[in-house]
Parts: sequence; structure tokens; C-alpha cells
Amino acid sequence: MGSSAGAHSFDNSFKSPLSISYTHLGQTLTLFLAIIESGGATARACLPYDNEMHETQFNDFLGNLGLLQTPPKKVFDVLRTIPTSKIKDASEKVFIHASDIEALGKTYPDPLTDEKSTFKELRTSDDIGPQYTRLEQAYGHFAYVNPVRQTVHYASKSAPVWLYRFEVNSRYEGGADHGDHDDFVTYNEDVRAESPSIREIRNSEIAGGKEKGMAVKIEEDTWRRKECQYWDERTELFES
Repeated sequence: MGSSAGAHSFDNSFKSPLSISYTHLGQTLTLFLAIIESGGATARACLPYDNEMHETQFNDFLGNLGLLQTPPKKVFDVLRTIPTSKIKDASEKVFIHASDIEALGKTYPDPLTDEKSTFKELRTSDDIGPQYTRLEQAYGHFAYVNPVRQTVHYASKSAPVWLYRFEVNSRYEGGADHGDHDDFVTYNEDVRAESPSIREIRNSEIAGGKEKGMAVKIEEDTWRRKECQYWDERTELFES
């Protein structure tokens, strides 16, 4: 079982033929099952350090600034003299074009100008601005949700795969943050003590227990499909 960065590491190891069978204390053991949560081998920007994409995109970035002929040892010294606004413009030309920005705005409607936007900020903290949910959700779909779906897609070609979504609402203060599902999955005492309801929905019914079974709804995987499709179509910008 691996979560977040642990999922990145575990999934990459799991996909290696060497990890399927291994020797421990003189015995040959076979890895049958894996639980990968909030991450995976398809997670964004998890390329090997020597992947060609790093060099290609960095050269594109330097080209946008007219620095391709700059000696390598002087590149960072020169970059430090360039205004941040120009650095930003050069970076955007590499990753997201005008048409992509326009599509991004339609995929994640601005809650300040679109009354029907589903990305309105509901938290009241002074530290959270009106665009926070919009940005938070977009990054979450880009970095975690869509990569997890891609992992499921590729892995299911050779083995049975089950996909689950942690349903706790993250749009309220005290809701769900990245990695908060861990204690629920392991039924940790810390989370059981938070509310009597959590203890009541313990999933022991299937195992023959007397307590309530966990409320689980099995359905077609349609949650935030539109948003994930946006990132799925641009995978080549971040993975190779």
C-alpha cells in the first residue's frame, strides 16, 4: 500500500518485472495485490532525471527568451537578470498555449463571473481567496485524479483493478486534505474518535460483524470526467 509519493514509488516498482517475484529469507515470494492511492506511475512531473523531455522543454524555454546561444555556465546568471514577467511568458509558451488557456477557463468557470460555476469558494478563512477552490480542484485533477484514472486504464489491461473515490467533501473547513483518507482506509483509532458515525459505519458486516456496513455506492466512473478529459488530452506536455 502506498499513498501520494509512496504511490508513485510503489507503482513504479510494481510495474517492474523484477518486483513481481522476489526472494526473502531464502523463500521466493510473489506480489499479488497492491493498493495505490492519490498517486501512481502516471503522476505528473515524475519523470526520470535523464528523460529527454527535461532538456527539450528547457531549450524551448531558453529559445523563447533568446538565450539558446548563451554558454551553459552563464544561463542561470543571465536568467536572474530577466524580469519575472518575461520568465512567466516564456514558460507559458512552452506548456499552455492561448487556446489551452481558453479551454481551461471553460473547463473551470470563474466563480466571480459565472454564477453557475461549481468552483465557488465556500470556506470563510481570511487566508483563502475566492479563486482557491477553482485552483485547488484544477491542480488536484491534473496531478492526481486523472493520473490515477490513467493508471487504472493501463493496469486493467493485464489484471483486475478496482477504483475508489474518497467521498469526504474538501470544500469546507475541516473537510478532506490530500492524504486524509489514510486513517479511514486503515480504520485508525484517531479517526474513529472523531465522530460516533465513523465508528458506526465500520465495514465489519461483510466479515460477519454486527455493526453497520460502510455506505458504498458502486457506479460508473463519471465524477469530474469533463475536467479530467482536459488534462488527459494534454498528457504529452508533462509525460513522455
